[in-house]
Amino acid sequence: MSSKPSEPKFQPVEVPSIDGVNMAPHNDKIHPSQNATVHVSTQYSEQASSSSPAMVTFTSNQPTVTANLDYTDPLMVFVMPSVSEFIGMIVYVFITDLLGLAGNSSTARISIAIFDGIILAALIAALGPFKGLHFNPATTLGAMMTFNIRFLVGVSVIFVQCFGAFFGALLVRGVLRNSAFMDAFSSLGIIELINEYPPPEEGDNDHYSSRFQIYLLEAVQTAILITVFLLTSTNLPLSTVAITTGFVRSTTAFISMQSIGQSGNLARLLANNVVSSIFLMQDRVWRLFYLYFFAFITAPIIAAILFWALNTARLPRPELQQLPTQQAVQR
Repeated sequence: MSSKPSEPKFQPVEVPSIDGVNMAPHNDKIHPSQNATVHVSTQYSEQASSSSPAMVTFTSNQPTVTANLDYTDPLMVFVMPSVSEFIGMIVYVFITDLLGLAGNSSTARISIAIFDGIILAALIAALGPFKGLHFNPATTLGAMMTFNIRFLVGVSVIFVQCFGAFFGALLVRGVLRNSAFMDAFSSLGIIELINEYPPPEEGDNDHYSSRFQIYLLEAVQTAILITVFLLTSTNLPLSTVAITTGFVRSTTAFISMQSIGQSGNLARLLANNVVSSIFLMQDRVWRLFYLYFFAFITAPIIAAILFWALNTARLPRPELQQLPTQQAVQR
């Protein structure tokens, strides 16, 4: 009676992860024959320990990583999120500012709002694997308040977001002539706010927004965007995060374009104001900046409260289904 050939013995390997997303190691560290394929799931069990090594298991001679580990490589933890956010903000500000060339008509405002959300969704889908997901300082601050990003990483990301937004605004000025640049910024409400509350002597003020209304609208819209992002990014696939965040961004952008102009992103607003002050000598763009800054502080707090409240009330999710009959590789 022939004996069953023994399976090759390999050692368990540690698989790095960044903020809950598994990163696949090289195959030669797992299977010296290089004939096996490593399957790494981006989902992880809530019971997975961040201090115990991951185990490679076999199903039909295919090793599968089934645990999750905390990865502390500075390159992946700090550098990659910052670089991806920096690149993403340059692209986001450059394209969304150029959308102002569409004009100030109703159709143009709808187009600007729709493409604002599409660009954001595309950047999340493209740079999400590199931990570039926010492209908004308020979203990053909300993630910090809900412990979905490390504090130092969040501070670094907010800094590079502002820096990248400035480069994006500079690039817009570089590709447009002075008159076209002024027209684009006017259409977006950067130079001239669409419905700013005028002095009392200017007559009927019924269709204008007061300063408190500007602050409240900015805070509520930003809080909605942050809340949707936090709830989806912690439970749903990346594609769903991109679609839902982009849709909400298009909706909030359309509302703000009808009342307070381009808003919803403090880094972009700061960059556009700086560029306007330098090249257009428009110091008046800073007259309401403090309202948007207060909204930037308020919105993440509201979103964090909603996030914790909804997570507390949420029914427990079913356990992830275990892979069928797997045999762990022993020494």
